Amino acid sequence: MWNVVAPQPQPDLAKWASPPLEKLKCNVNVAFMNNKVGISICLSDHHENFIKAKTTRHAPVLFVKEGELYGLLQAIKWTSKLGLNNVIFELDAKLVVDSFNKP
Repeated sequence: MWNVVAPQPQPDLAKWASPPLEKLKCNVNVAFMNNKVGISICLSDHHENFIKAKTTRHAPVLFVKEGELYGLLQAIKWTSKLGLNNVIFELDAKLVVDSFNKP
């Protein structure tokens, strides 16, 4: 039996924002379970319209930072294969985002 609960409000959490005009946003989420890494990738436009999505997985399981980086790599490769170069990538892995944006 499944239990569904509403998350508790957290005032300091960032909210999803649509990308600027002429840009796409690529949300990347990574999950770790059963000795596998699951990756979900979703593209949206500046009107918040769904464009395209992809899921994939990797085995064996990776460490969290490596798994999150692998998810970002898969998203970059996928959007490049689609011929997109106007993409903003968004992840919830602060450690990866901070590492990627270091000067």
